[in-house]
Amino acid sequence: MRDGSSSVCKTIGGRRDSRKSGRCLLRSLFATLIAAAVGLAALALHFSARIHDGGASRRPRPSSSSSTPVSPAEKSLHDHLIDFHDADAKGNLGTVACPCCGWHGAEMNTCGANTVWARPNCECPVCKSRERHRRVCAMLGGGRIRGSASAGDESDTIMPMLTGPSERRERGVPFRLAHFGPHIQMEKVLNAGGGIDQVSLDFMVETYQYSSLVMHADVTDIPLPSHFADGVVILHVLEHVPDREKAMRELRRILFKTSGWLLVEVPCTQKALGHKDCRGKEHAETKFRKHADGTTKAYEDRTKCAGQWDHVWAYDCDEFASDLDRSGLSCYSVDNSDPADFGIGAPFVTKFSFIRANGDKHKLYACTRKDE
Repeated sequence: MRDGSSSVCKTIGGRRDSRKSGRCLLRSLFATLIAAAVGLAALALHFSARIHDGGASRRPRPSSSSSTPVSPAEKSLHDHLIDFHDADAKGNLGTVACPCCGWHGAEMNTCGANTVWARPNCECPVCKSRERHRRVCAMLGGGRIRGSASAGDESDTIMPMLTGPSERRERGVPFRLAHFGPHIQMEKVLNAGGGIDQVSLDFMVETYQYSSLVMHADVTDIPLPSHFADGVVILHVLEHVPDREKAMRELRRILFKTSGWLLVEVPCTQKALGHKDCRGKEHAETKFRKHADGTTKAYEDRTKCAGQWDHVWAYDCDEFASDLDRSGLSCYSVDNSDPADFGIGAPFVTKFSFIRANGDKHKLYACTRKDE
């Protein structure tokens, strides 16, 4: 209001009293400052609540009836499997498909093109996932751990392996996933799924790429409390670790006692020749450093022994399984023989291109803790 009868600082006899006018102006200024402070406090509270609820970084996903499309980054692994069913029902599903990012099409990229190690349909052209990543994405999207309630204890759970036991859900405890050496797309889609506290860890080798969420950690001395993780994923990491037995004991230690599971894979062969110990061939730092005589023989020796410059073991698949058993883990090979391994993704296993086209028999092991 601007009329004289309701003005904060009224006139007296047509003139403003200077002293009263000054006091009125101070009161008016003080009231304005109070209002501004209240507004700022309300705004801060609003954004604090959004950040606490995840709203600052993740928009609410529209319902299935919404006309607003959901971007791939917001979809869960389960959503991708549902999309494949929808596309298949319409006759639009491609020859190959990626459960990590939802892409499908005629073919994937070839790894090692123009070499004797070439693997067609090895790498997703969109998210760059490879065979090992797609197998685990398909499992986490709807599969279960065989013969165990550790993968969630309710038959109607959408992603049972990422749900955990009901008594913990009722207390509001999110699923805790320790992810070692995470593939960037796998890490992102697991974070987008909701209800998961993912801890990303690696030794942080300079020549590899990581997201900003990955923390430095040594798998032989994991900086997590015992019985912390509901699930652990560690793919193609233990071939880099000199003390594999200590690493396996640490992985068992951090698993939740009654329901924790572990998915682990290493490059291995089935030649029944036992492990090849390549630790003494060279240190990884010498990859880019010539010896005093100008040769790179040490690097060549490591590659010849283990198949890659930074591998310290050439594993035998069966002996690796025995190592896991001796570490107090009960494991089996996820060999695509049980449809329950992949749940609603089971009809598309061949499209996910899990099996290496060059005949390598890398095995994914699913493990739980043995009874103590």
